[in-house]
Amino acid sequence: EVFEIDVRAANGTVFLEGKVNTLFERQQAEKAAEKVIGVIDVVNLIEYEMETAEKSDMELKHDINSNLYWSPFVNQDEIKVEVDDGVVTLTGTVYFWNERVAAEDNAFQAGAKDVINRIETRALKE
Repeated sequence: EVFEIDVRAANGTVFLEGKVNTLFERQQAEKAAEKVIGVIDVVNLIEYEMETAEKSDMELKHDINSNLYWSPFVNQDEIKVEVDDGVVTLTGTVYFWNERVAAEDNAFQAGAKDVINRIETRALKE
Protein backbone atom coordinates (compact mmCIF):
# COMPACT_ATOMS: atom_id res chain seq x y z
CA GLU A 1 0.00 0.00 0.00
CA VAL A 2 1.00 3.60 -0.46
CA PHE A 3 1.30 5.54 2.76
CA GLU A 4 2.14 9.10 3.58
CA ILE A 5 5.87 8.67 4.09
CA ASP A 6 8.31 11.49 3.51
CA VAL A 7 11.80 10.45 2.48
CA ARG A 8 14.84 12.69 2.78
CA ALA A 9 18.47 11.74 2.18
CA ALA A 10 21.78 13.34 3.03
CA ASN A 11 25.27 11.85 2.74
CA GLY A 12 24.00 8.26 2.55
CA THR A 13 21.57 8.62 5.45
CA VAL A 14 17.87 8.25 4.69
CA PHE A 15 15.27 9.85 6.96
CA LEU A 16 11.76 8.38 6.95
CA GLU A 17 8.85 10.32 8.43
CA GLY A 18 5.08 9.90 8.31
CA LYS A 19 2.39 7.55 9.54
CA VAL A 20 1.44 3.95 8.84
CA ASN A 21 -1.10 1.57 10.38
CA THR A 22 1.16 -1.05 11.98
CA LEU A 23 4.63 -1.67 13.33
CA PHE A 24 5.07 -4.25 10.58
CA GLU A 25 4.48 -1.59 7.90
CA ARG A 26 6.95 0.73 9.65
CA GLN A 27 9.59 -2.01 9.63
CA GLN A 28 8.91 -2.86 5.99
CA ALA A 29 9.47 0.77 4.97
CA GLU A 30 12.81 0.72 6.78
CA LYS A 31 13.82 -2.57 5.13
CA ALA A 32 12.96 -1.16 1.71
CA ALA A 33 15.09 1.94 2.33
CA GLU A 34 18.02 -0.18 3.54
CA LYS A 35 18.05 -2.10 0.24
CA VAL A 36 18.68 1.02 -1.86
CA ILE A 37 22.21 1.16 -3.24
CA GLY A 38 24.25 3.88 -1.56
CA VAL A 39 22.25 3.97 1.66
CA ILE A 40 24.55 3.81 4.69
CA ASP A 41 22.02 4.40 7.46
CA VAL A 42 18.25 4.72 7.88
CA VAL A 43 16.66 6.92 10.52
CA ASN A 44 13.10 5.68 10.89
CA LEU A 45 10.84 8.34 12.41
CA ILE A 46 7.64 6.81 11.04
CA GLU A 47 4.80 6.65 13.56
CA TYR A 48 2.28 3.84 13.58
CA GLU A 49 -1.18 3.64 15.00
CA MET A 50 -3.41 0.62 14.69
CA GLU A 51 -6.58 1.69 12.89
CA THR A 52 -8.24 -1.70 12.99
CA ALA A 53 -10.20 -3.12 15.88
CA GLU A 54 -8.04 -5.00 18.35
CA LYS A 55 -8.30 -8.75 18.36
CA SER A 56 -8.51 -10.88 21.46
CA ASP A 57 -5.41 -12.92 22.23
CA MET A 58 -7.25 -16.07 21.19
CA GLU A 59 -8.32 -14.55 17.84
CA LEU A 60 -4.80 -13.26 17.22
CA LYS A 61 -3.24 -16.66 17.98
CA HIS A 62 -5.73 -18.33 15.62
CA ASP A 63 -4.97 -15.83 12.83
CA ILE A 64 -1.21 -16.22 13.26
CA ASN A 65 -1.45 -20.01 13.18
CA SER A 66 -3.60 -19.73 10.06
CA ASN A 67 -1.02 -17.43 8.41
CA LEU A 68 1.75 -19.86 9.31
CA TYR A 69 -0.25 -22.81 7.98
CA TRP A 70 -0.76 -21.14 4.60
CA SER A 71 2.73 -19.66 4.33
CA PRO A 72 4.91 -21.31 1.69
CA PHE A 73 7.99 -20.19 3.65
CA VAL A 74 7.29 -21.64 7.10
CA ASN A 75 6.77 -25.12 8.53
CA GLN A 76 4.01 -24.35 11.02
CA ASP A 77 4.55 -27.62 12.89
CA GLU A 78 7.94 -26.35 14.11
CA ILE A 79 6.64 -23.10 15.64
CA LYS A 80 4.76 -22.47 18.88
CA VAL A 81 2.73 -19.25 19.21
CA GLU A 82 1.89 -17.61 22.54
CA VAL A 83 -0.01 -14.32 22.84
CA ASP A 84 -0.25 -12.03 25.85
CA ASP A 85 -2.12 -8.74 25.48
CA GLY A 86 -1.42 -8.62 21.74
CA VAL A 87 2.32 -9.32 22.14
CA VAL A 88 3.32 -12.53 20.39
CA THR A 89 6.13 -14.85 21.43
CA LEU A 90 7.34 -17.30 18.80
CA THR A 91 9.42 -20.32 19.83
CA GLY A 92 10.65 -23.47 18.14
CA THR A 93 13.35 -24.51 15.73
CA VAL A 94 13.38 -24.13 11.95
CA TYR A 95 15.94 -25.08 9.31
CA PHE A 96 16.65 -21.69 7.78
CA TRP A 97 16.91 -18.06 8.86
CA ASN A 98 14.34 -16.94 6.27
CA GLU A 99 11.73 -19.21 7.94
CA ARG A 100 12.36 -17.39 11.22
CA VAL A 101 11.90 -14.00 9.54
CA ALA A 102 8.80 -15.14 7.62
CA ALA A 103 7.16 -16.39 10.83
CA GLU A 104 7.69 -12.99 12.46
CA ASP A 105 6.29 -11.24 9.39
CA ASN A 106 3.23 -13.52 9.50
CA ALA A 107 2.62 -12.60 13.14
CA PHE A 108 2.75 -8.88 12.37
CA GLN A 109 0.48 -9.34 9.34
CA ALA A 110 -2.08 -11.05 11.57
CA GLY A 111 -2.16 -7.96 13.81
CA ALA A 112 0.43 -8.50 16.55
CA LYS A 113 1.30 -5.38 18.53
CA ASP A 114 4.85 -6.67 18.88
CA VAL A 115 6.70 -9.94 18.32
CA ILE A 116 9.31 -11.59 20.50
CA ASN A 117 11.02 -13.99 18.13
CA ARG A 118 12.79 -16.79 20.01
CA ILE A 119 12.82 -19.19 17.07
CA GLU A 120 16.18 -20.91 16.65
CA THR A 121 17.64 -22.12 13.37
CA ARG A 122 19.20 -25.56 12.95
CA ALA A 123 21.84 -24.13 10.63
CA LEU A 124 23.18 -22.04 13.53
CA LYS A 125 23.15 -25.00 15.92
CA GLU A 126 25.12 -27.36 13.69
